[in-house]
Amino acid sequence: MRNHRSMFPLLSIGALALAMAFSAHADSNAYSAMLQNNAMRQANDAADDQPGRRAGWLSRRRCRPCAVPASVRAAAPAPASVARPPITATDFVPARPGHPFVDQAIAGMTALTPEQRVQMRNGAEELFRRVATQYRGNNLAVSVTVAYAAALLTLNGTDMKPQQTREFVFNINDQLVRHPRFASMTPLEKQTESDRLIFQTFAIAMLRDLGTHDPQAREQATELARTVMKQFNGG
Repeated sequence: MRNHRSMFPLLSIGALALAMAFSAHADSNAYSAMLQNNAMRQANDAADDQPGRRAGWLSRRRCRPCAVPASVRAAAPAPASVARPPITATDFVPARPGHPFVDQAIAGMTALTPEQRVQMRNGAEELFRRVATQYRGNNLAVSVTVAYAAALLTLNGTDMKPQQTREFVFNINDQLVRHPRFASMTPLEKQTESDRLIFQTFAIAMLRDLGTHDPQAREQATELARTVMKQFNGG
């Protein structure tokens, strides 16, 4: 994510369009019903990062389950004999090549020049690659987590540590797998949701970085972060 200042005209136009588009999707996606607030709150209460942990843990096809925080156990107790679902439970196989949602969103930003569209697309693709490399690609629990983490950092400066991120992902994985709405989602719906969340993350991160020098960008980053939180917390 380079040349942020040169991209400010692009993002000052694009962020508001993104916020409007994402707000329209929030209610229909019903994340506030699908994801319990306990899973969100635990991001601030998770254990500190443990020595030797690496951010690439999610790229492994077999992941050992981690302990469920007390707040989540109290809210949704489960028999001790029931194993936590593997991270593969929220994987999806893309129904369409590329990232159609991102293409559609950028196409809708009619005020952008062709060069700005290319910049926006390349920046988004870089984030998709980073998520796949550092965490896990094509996984809805991961996409929820990266969007939530970006919003959290923007709103209150809290940067989730690797172990917190790990615990958060597995809690989101648990929440999604147990919810009927997730079970009924088609591969295309999962792909669209994942792409939307990662594209939100990209826009928030760019505006936040620009906001260190420009108050307007900082304000837009905050507004978009609030929009993301509303998807998860319902308020």
